Amino acid sequence: DQQSIRRARDAAIAGAAAEEGSMARALAHARDGGVARAQLQAFFATALVAPVLTAHPTEVRRASMINREREIAALLDARDRMPFTPDELAANREALRRAVLTIWQTSILRTTRLRVIDEVNNGLSSYDFALLQALPRFYA
Repeated sequence: DQQSIRRARDAAIAGAAAEEGSMARALAHARDGGVARAQLQAFFATALVAPVLTAHPTEVRRASMINREREIAALLDARDRMPFTPDELAANREALRRAVLTIWQTSILRTTRLRVIDEVNNGLSSYDFALLQALPRFYA
């Protein structure tokens, strides 16, 4: 995942067009097609955006595992974005080591069954409002 992020950042830094199928490409296409920012804002102000969360037995992961994976991704991302002092690098390595050890020591099987509300909360915790984040960038 981190390598994909690196490639996307490199492309953005080089000024390459947004990747096909991305929200950035869709918004750029709308802008280039003459859709004004005000039109998009009016549309999204009244649009119903409803994520569809489906349970898939091969993709069920514990929230604690997902959180540790996000922590690891953030630690690796920090390494890509700035040079570290020796002390900062040591702290980053130690935090990375702790996160990996936590994953290794976390049981992949639950001792209790999830409730429906637990499944909903797990699904919503992964929901990303990419559209709301990307819109201002294309109409700056």
